[in-house]
Amino acid sequence: MLAALFSLIVATTFPTYLSLPTHSLLIAQQSRGAVFYHGNRLMPPFRIEVTYALSPDTVWLATYINRIHLVGATAPARLRTNATRQEVRIERHDAVVDEAFLRGSRLRVQNAPEPQVYRAMRAVFDSASDVVDSTRMLAGDTLAVYWTGTPEPSPTLLSHSHRPAPDARDTVMPAARTLGQALAANCLVILGNSGVVRVLPPALAPLVIAQLDSVGRGLTPAHLIVRDADVLSDMRHPVPLSSMPTKD
Repeated sequence: MLAALFSLIVATTFPTYLSLPTHSLLIAQQSRGAVFYHGNRLMPPFRIEVTYALSPDTVWLATYINRIHLVGATAPARLRTNATRQEVRIERHDAVVDEAFLRGSRLRVQNAPEPQVYRAMRAVFDSASDVVDSTRMLAGDTLAVYWTGTPEPSPTLLSHSHRPAPDARDTVMPAARTLGQALAANCLVILGNSGVVRVLPPALAPLVIAQLDSVGRGLTPAHLIVRDADVLSDMRHPVPLSSMPTKD
């Protein structure tokens, strides 16, 4: 899957290790790329660090960018640093699918009945009118999605949208390295309030930055590339950087 959308884990404190000395390690320092965090555009140079404790093995604790504490993140399967027209279209398709499945996961956590979950997931596809012509529920839990420019429908199974998250301690170092690689490749990295991260290639970065800036000014640009509701909410109501935990 080509989308660079991947889950963050809200797990940043490990009581077992609180009494141990904490160390830090510089992973990368970059002046390239762009970063949005909780609706704020961070300014370069970007300094990415991780903290760890020895117990007696190395236990990775947290990731920081410019001394701001990030939650531990899972790295994408493949980091994309450029995109053809076809790949951009697939990127948009994948973003819509991921947003629908994230919506389904949230509703299931709230113990919503499956018919309600399916309706909400279908609504995400129907709202993506720039890439979806129409949808149709098939028998059971399968949604037929008619993507624009594709004559045959794409069957999508809606019944299993929850994706278990790995232990945050196992993801701190891969995530920090991925952030460094993304910025070195001049990518745009978006860390959203919902816990999702998007990594967009340089070819898309200027357009997405302009769109997010417009959202921050109260506008709604046509054909948004990043449509995650919580990311857009972050842009409209940024969390003050002064209120965020920082590295001691």
